Order: sequence, then structure tokens, then C-alpha cells
Amino acid sequence: MIVATLFAAGPFVLAFTLVEAPRTDPSDDHRTNVRNVTEMLFAPGHVRDLLISLTLLALATSYAVWMYQDYWAKGAIALLHFSYLWAAYNVAVALSSHLRSTLSADSVSP
Repeated sequence: MIVATLFAAGPFVLAFTLVEAPRTDPSDDHRTNVRNVTEMLFAPGHVRDLLISLTLLALATSYAVWMYQDYWAKGAIALLHFSYLWAAYNVAVALSSHLRSTLSADSVSP
């Protein structure tokens, strides 16, 4: 308990030393700011691709949750076990994602 408290105290104290970076406000007009953010989000590039990917992944996850629940219910799996099965699926996805980034980093030739 004491060790955990000491490890938690470091970031807690560090948080009080953080200072927000100074920035200039490009415009006081709300419409201009909204237009600038919208143009940035939907302009071709990484941000737009990320926005589209996250939206599609959220939709796919919602679909998968409902699809698997029906599949498991028809397989006579108790509702109690659904959360464990879903957690196992998420762990499998996380591990494969982690291994994929490791493999792709190794396969890039300098």
C-alpha cells in the first residue's frame, strides 16, 4: 500500500507543475473557428482518415456486439458468460493488433 502511494504521488505532484502552452486565438468569431475545424477534419489526410476509421470501427463494434449476443444465445450460452466471451474477443483483437504493429515494423527494410 505504501509503495503504491509513493508511485501515485509522483505523477500527482508532477501534475501541479504543468503549465498550459501559450497560444494565440486565430479568431474570436465562433463560425470561423467551427469552419476551420470542420475543414481540418474533412480535408484529405490523416485526420480525415482517422475520423472515418473511428466512426466505422464504432459502428462495426456495435454490430458485432448484437450479432455475437444472438449467436451465443442460440448456442445455449448463458447470458452470464457473454461479458467473459466479449472480453476474450477484445483481448484477441488487442494481441493481434499489437503483434501486427510489431511485425510490420520488423518487415520494413531500411
